[in-house]
Amino acid sequence: MNWKQILTALLIVFLVWPIATQAQQQSQFLTDYEYGKLQLDAMMKDRPKMKDLVSTQDRIYSWTARQFGGSSCGSKIAWKNDSMYLSRLGYMAESHPRDKNSSAFIRVSRYDLQGKERAAKDLWHDVAFELMNVSNGPQYDQLYKKAVESKYSKEEFLKQATMLEYEADKKTVAIYYYLWLPLMKHKHIDSNQCSWPSIPSTYKSWISQHRTTDYPRDSWGKYYDVYLLPVIKGIVK
Repeated sequence: MNWKQILTALLIVFLVWPIATQAQQQSQFLTDYEYGKLQLDAMMKDRPKMKDLVSTQDRIYSWTARQFGGSSCGSKIAWKNDSMYLSRLGYMAESHPRDKNSSAFIRVSRYDLQGKERAAKDLWHDVAFELMNVSNGPQYDQLYKKAVESKYSKEEFLKQATMLEYEADKKTVAIYYYLWLPLMKHKHIDSNQCSWPSIPSTYKSWISQHRTTDYPRDSWGKYYDVYLLPVIKGIVK
């Protein structure tokens, strides 16, 4: 092979390889997106109220599909249709990051604690929040590890867990202003019918508004007592 052939071969490699790599990445993206779309379509079938405000042509639809496909989380997220499980816990929504035993998933209850079907805006808010919260998986893993190694007390564990949820809440507000509110304005839907909860600008103010509720002891407190404390005490390995 002479130098002209070598130069031609190198030129082909440098020109074609990025295109091939891009095609592979695009193929992977489409695979993840199609998976996310399947999860999203299943969710909207299980929660038909969600279709009242969002169609498949809307940007928040494609954004949500990408999140289910792992865009922010780094791994695919499954939809779980289990309102009864949530109602037994007294939750409206829940997320679980991927671990060695299971893949990441989210749940959002169709009904409130009184058995009334929830509004579309509330369902979409909870989906956005849980998708952002599950993307904190690596941080939660570190938190659990420090807790079972007794580097964190229960109170510190609760503080760190709620700080992560506050960060997810801030991201959810950003989604509201970037995707949700423009869509509602475009559809001429009154803000009172579609607004999502606002949050204080600091964690301290945010957590203080829960002083009259059982949060976080009714959720993170139970999790610590049921799942982490037995490991800390050596009852479960």
